[in-house]
Amino acid sequence: MYIQSRSSFNKRLKSILLAKKIDYRVSQRDNLLKFVSLLHWCMGADRFKGFVSYGFYKGGFTTTKPAPFESPKDYMFGSGSMAACDNCSSLSCTKCPRCEKPHCFDCFWNKLHRC
Repeated sequence: MYIQSRSSFNKRLKSILLAKKIDYRVSQRDNLLKFVSLLHWCMGADRFKGFVSYGFYKGGFTTTKPAPFESPKDYMFGSGSMAACDNCSSLSCTKCPRCEKPHCFDCFWNKLHRC
């Protein structure tokens, strides 16, 4: 579940980079470490507890079925993510799962947003 989510995040991030013509290489060591760190931090949000517990349910470790949830990719890159950035007022591409505010690529991914 986590690997699939990480892959879909990576694909979505790359498509944003291509569409906005941002010079950023996800495959560079420092950028990859930032990406994994930020993704791990985002997955710890209360909003995604159902998503995380679903992996344990599907694997047979628990018998309690979690409540319906929105996937991290759908929430962070879905509706509401294309608004003015909360920090710099440029067009955002990501919605933070913790503070629930939209952020541009530079403010969220480059500067490792922590609210």
